[in-house]
Amino acid sequence: MSVDGGRAASEGRQSYQPQRADFRHYFVGDTQGQGLLRFKTHCKRATLWLGAILWFLTIPISFYEGYKILRVGLAEAATIEIIAVMAGIIVAGAVLIAMGSGEGLWKEVLHNFWRYFLLLIAGPALLLVAWFLHAQDMELWRNATGAVAAFLIFSSFFIGSKPPPDDEDIELALDHAFEADVGRNVARLLADLRGGDARVPEKIGTDEAFRLLRRFPQEGELGGRTIMAQPARDDRPRITPQGFVVLMFGAKSLVSCEGAIDLMTGALTAHCLREIDYRDIGLLSLDATGAAYVPPPVKAVRVRQGRLQMPAMAVARPLPSYKTTFSIGLPGTARIEVVLRDGAALGRARTFAAIADSEVAPLTDFAYVRRTWDILAAAKRGPAAQD
Repeated sequence: MSVDGGRAASEGRQSYQPQRADFRHYFVGDTQGQGLLRFKTHCKRATLWLGAILWFLTIPISFYEGYKILRVGLAEAATIEIIAVMAGIIVAGAVLIAMGSGEGLWKEVLHNFWRYFLLLIAGPALLLVAWFLHAQDMELWRNATGAVAAFLIFSSFFIGSKPPPDDEDIELALDHAFEADVGRNVARLLADLRGGDARVPEKIGTDEAFRLLRRFPQEGELGGRTIMAQPARDDRPRITPQGFVVLMFGAKSLVSCEGAIDLMTGALTAHCLREIDYRDIGLLSLDATGAAYVPPPVKAVRVRQGRLQMPAMAVARPLPSYKTTFSIGLPGTARIEVVLRDGAALGRARTFAAIADSEVAPLTDFAYVRRTWDILAAAKRGPAAQD
């Protein structure tokens, strides 16, 4: 499937357009949530485990109530907590079993936290209290507590929330947001430089005169941030801050804008704007070390490696040594460096899962780099260079 075809299909099935908040949760290995999900990772895990333990504690209660039904009959044994216990066990049990079936359901539980908080924690906890009150012959308080538990379990079904977006949808939204952020910031920087409005194509990377190259950010462009990355289905990792180089070809000179974008906020973390005479463009080079990228076979469907949902559980591994760099020589020792692949940077990334080095695609497709090379080479040889 082509990129455009996959994009159209994905956009057609989206339940809603992912937003910046979804980007943040995507990079930290979480999904969108509210309330208690603002706690640290270990608190989230402890809370969900508490829900599981409370649910399992309702099992002996159900056996006890079932024994009462067999002994004195349903009409006399029927109490509010029986109905609430059975509803809680059926619904919460189904959710817990589903949570163990894969990442998708775990993600669903984290996203719709308050719904499952009532089902797995609040409801079962109140049922335990009701059972204790019943054992103490405090019937009024028992009935009141059981009624509250039943109300919470019932009301959880009416807590509205949208389903979490698929990672593939978030990745496409990240690409759109990145292009829009670069275009907006480049237009602003050009306007500041030239003292007026600067016209930039709506999709800056599709115009031959405006070439957009994705790259890894340089150390000075991080602005105190840590690189965060996730593997994607198209093998090209999504990273933030996302480095970029925009090459704008004029009649006699090349304008280069280099910088990095924090995709979680859309902020420009650093930038460098330079105007270069075509005659000053030096050596063009593509340097590589380590494992080379091996494109998958045609029509092959590559399943992305599952990533750890809890960053604290990440396992340390040796840093890969592969690296691919496209360089444009400038006068003196200056140059424009576009790092397309960097295993060491991904190895240090906070959430990047371990995958085969040869399966990590460059941030900018090699065909696009090759076309950019041809345009630069032609500009060096063109009439503008002879003026």
